[in-house]
Amino acid sequence: MDVEKLIATGWRWGVTGSAFLDTDSRMSCEDRTNLVAEATILYLTEQNEKRLDSENYEGELYYTGKHERLESISGPCYVAELDTNFGKAKLKFIVDERTIPGYTPWSVNN
Repeated sequence: MDVEKLIATGWRWGVTGSAFLDTDSRMSCEDRTNLVAEATILYLTEQNEKRLDSENYEGELYYTGKHERLESISGPCYVAELDTNFGKAKLKFIVDERTIPGYTPWSVNN
């Protein structure tokens, strides 16, 4: 992750949420969470794409140029096109930055 660029832009207070519009359940939760973290850094550093290379996958992560909404989550849409240990995968998700006082990052419907 490009943490140096993130620090250079200044820290922002808030919570980043996400919603997968398309996912691949063959990938681990940890790998999918890492993709969201990478997309969040792209968002915060105002970059549009990044080449990914990890133990379990490699490919491209990019901003689609669109703002998407799913229920109460809305924000820039990112796509990861990957070659994984299980074959090709395409994941699409929203990165949602919340800086509203009193916002809780969990559902009251759990």
